[in-house]
Amino acid sequence: MGSINFKKFKLFISDLISFGSAQAISINLILIILILAIMPAPDLGYLPVRSLYGSFVIPYIFNNSCPAEGIFANCGFYSIGQTRALSSLLHGDFDSAYGYNKLILILLTALLAVLAFNLFKSYKFHKKTGKIFNY
Repeated sequence: MGSINFKKFKLFISDLISFGSAQAISINLILIILILAIMPAPDLGYLPVRSLYGSFVIPYIFNNSCPAEGIFANCGFYSIGQTRALSSLLHGDFDSAYGYNKLILILLTALLAVLAFNLFKSYKFHKKTGKIFNY
């Protein structure tokens, strides 16, 4: 009986890591929002990686060349500052949020839309099957 629970736990963790279901997406997005609401935005500047896009995507996928040459001045990436901007916005500091990233309202709208859509899918799955997860 213990191995069945361990197997379900492994499936649950792999589902969360892979964002493999509507339930996992909902849980992950809620956790992200809660962590950013708790953590002060100025402290996020002390993280070792400040921009995933600038630190990983540009060097490894685009070989350190700007993929948006001519669209953004000086190759200013649209993703820089999104985490600190979202944290500032969740703390009610709208001026700082806009200062970190001007597209923060679009990000928040998209994040909430994805969350609402996946919560709705999770609700429909639960109503249809009576279960929360597939396993």
